[in-house]
Amino acid sequence: MPGGLFNLRKRNEVNNVEYLKEPSSRSLILKRYMLAVAVFFIVAIGVYRAAVSSKSDNLLYPNKGIRLSNGTNTFLPTVIMISLDGFRADYMYRGHTPNLLQLAEKNAHAPFMVPVFPSITFPNHYSLATGVYPENHGMVSNNFYDPISGKYFVNTRPECNQDPSWWTQAEPIWINAERHSIRSAIHMWPGNEVAHDGIRPSYYTSFNASVTLKEKKDELLHWLDHADDTRPQLLMCYVPHVDSVGHTFGPDSSQLDLMLREVDQMIGRLLEGIRQRNLQDIVNVIFVSDHGMAPTSNNRLLWLDDLLNVSKIEFRDGWPLAGFRGETGSDETYIADSLRNATSESLPGTEYWRSLTKEEFPEKLHYSKNDRIAPVWMIPNPGWSIVSSLDHSPDVEYEPYGVHGYDNTSPLMRAIFTAFGPAFEPFKSKQIIPFRNIEVYDIISYILNMPANPTNSSFHGAIPTKRTSNSTKEWLLHDIKQAYNELEAR
Repeated sequence: MPGGLFNLRKRNEVNNVEYLKEPSSRSLILKRYMLAVAVFFIVAIGVYRAAVSSKSDNLLYPNKGIRLSNGTNTFLPTVIMISLDGFRADYMYRGHTPNLLQLAEKNAHAPFMVPVFPSITFPNHYSLATGVYPENHGMVSNNFYDPISGKYFVNTRPECNQDPSWWTQAEPIWINAERHSIRSAIHMWPGNEVAHDGIRPSYYTSFNASVTLKEKKDELLHWLDHADDTRPQLLMCYVPHVDSVGHTFGPDSSQLDLMLREVDQMIGRLLEGIRQRNLQDIVNVIFVSDHGMAPTSNNRLLWLDDLLNVSKIEFRDGWPLAGFRGETGSDETYIADSLRNATSESLPGTEYWRSLTKEEFPEKLHYSKNDRIAPVWMIPNPGWSIVSSLDHSPDVEYEPYGVHGYDNTSPLMRAIFTAFGPAFEPFKSKQIIPFRNIEVYDIISYILNMPANPTNSSFHGAIPTKRTSNSTKEWLLHDIKQAYNELEAR
């Protein structure tokens, strides 16, 4: 089909934002008549004002339930979102990902996407799935203590990933889809095994680290091959391989370059499978990542033992940043005071981290309004790691060689957003402005013609663009080089 299923755009000239919206063919035929044009713009302005007036309003395209044919079957609006864990935005320009780079150059692409704080896997994947910040969805780290239940969450424990009490502070998009009779198929995405009010995805795959890239690709295509009455419209797939190798060998290793090539080959084969099914103008495919990666070094270790009595710490949440809980309130006061009183004069290296109480977190981080967030925090600069004698020996080289979890605005933490399909046709010739990953939920909800739950979105299903284009590659690489220069200066 010709590109343009969603190609009516209502531009907000002030904010330079374009909304995905489908044209009425009747209005297009009659647009030559002045009266019809006037009526059209009056209606469009009304829709726009309603859209931006409330986070709970929805941008729904007019032809609800439209089916598109690939010559063999008909398809309702379909979205495939693939998350490449740990894929830093500049990885695309290393020369190892020709398929992904070609998609970025010819389709909708943001220079980078901003993760939520902390820039860690579970908080960011659940923000992508819910459209809200961690303080609202409750998945505040990969590991954390809940003082209400008295339980400790660890992301690698299956019992935590299957326990609804950890996951039901917000509802993921696949549950909302099922509530609206939109079938979902969710492959290994954090939280996908959990039932909400007895509802689960129509199809889901539990996490299994041994599943290969080929098997992931095959499962996505298998879901697309379902009959019309069983085929999912929302497909989501989690790919951990880049993150795993980045941790083990570092973001600048030859092993990571090899993994980038392998992941890109999987993407190429997936795209070929979509083309073989004549679905390239029917399905919408979104590639995202949750965060970037920073290199580590024995020269960039921050020793807790030099700052305080580590026996006063009952729980440490997060990594490489650290949230502390003491057994008593006085222990937490001691921890906070010890960190606050450390100065560069008494202890070299304090310029490479900062301490905050939960109440002192800047509003822009949206990381204070949840009981699961620890009361005292130590936040290292990108590339620095907090260690103690309890978990590391100074005589041993520090591992892992790559880490994340830092300031979510750091160039080293930048994620990716690249998309193609009929919904993204209007953005092929536009430069998308970098945006926060909490916007993705509303974008997908809009494409699926699905009322969205309330989110922290600012654009409500819109994609921010600007008129002119500069060199994304040079811009990104300049920022990365500057970040590395700051690390090497230590």
